This record gives sequence, structure tokens and C-alpha cells, in this order.
Amino acid sequence: KRYFSGYPTLTAEAAEWLGGFRLKGIGLDTISADAADTVDFAIHKSFLSRDVIIIENLAHLDRVGADPFDLACFPLKFQDADGSPTRAVALIGRTGN
Repeated sequence: KRYFSGYPTLTAEAAEWLGGFRLKGIGLDTISADAADTVDFAIHKSFLSRDVIIIENLAHLDRVGADPFDLACFPLKFQDADGSPTRAVALIGRTGN
């Protein structure tokens, strides 16, 4: 139950600020970019309106380290879906951008 509520989220202002960068995506180690009780999904809308993908539920981020790395995500292809489970892979020692 604890994982699905009370997790940290960005403020709307922080999402807008981050969205001002040339990001391709943003990754989070929480269940959602928005709070569990949201009705407007402001954080999702802020990123998605800028074509920034949102990758949620990332795990083992402590293993990546602080050096730059490439991130590859391999989602399942679903028709008419708004999301998908994905295999997220950190390619350490690479920075192809």
C-alpha cells in the first residue's frame, strides 16, 4: 500500500522548468509522475505536451552511478494504449545522445 500512495512527485513548477530543457524523456523510480489522488494529471500533461516521454517505476538506479550513460527503453507495442511495460537499459560508458 505504501508504494502506491505518499510517494514524492514533482511540483507543477518543477515539471514546467524541466520541460524547458531539450529532454527526450524523464525517468522516475515511483509509480507515477503525478500524485495517486490526482484528477487532472498536470505533471503528465506538462511533459507529454512537449513530447517528453515519462518512464515510471525504474529500479536499481543506485547501480547506474553518476557518470553519463545512454538509456534505451523497449516498450511493448499495444494498439490504442496510453502506456506500456518497458525494459529500461542503462548503457554505461556510452554517451551517444
